[in-house]
Amino acid sequence: MFRQVTSTAQKVKPLLFSPSELKQVLSTYSQGVLIRNWKDYAIIPYDEQSTFAVVDNGVVAFSITKIKNGKGGEPSFLVHKRHLPVLKSQSFLEALTCFARGGEKLKTVGV
Repeated sequence: MFRQVTSTAQKVKPLLFSPSELKQVLSTYSQGVLIRNWKDYAIIPYDEQSTFAVVDNGVVAFSITKIKNGKGGEPSFLVHKRHLPVLKSQSFLEALTCFARGGEKLKTVGV
């Protein structure tokens, strides 16, 4: 006989890209397919963050992540090239520009 087990732990919802942000990321990805020969991507929702990653030969080449900041604070955006942080910004457009350049380093990040 099976019994239902319920967890008392509160589930954390991932912080998703807004429809407008996702549309801009996908548009940037489409340009990357044409210009930079990008081939595959993944969207990874996780606790209080979401990542859009460009995948090359099964490995994340670079990514843009939307991260929740504290209680009710504005989210921040993080761009990685491979596993290294390249940019952390409160500006989605600044992060998207860096992402569009293939994670090309724009400034030093203290993460």
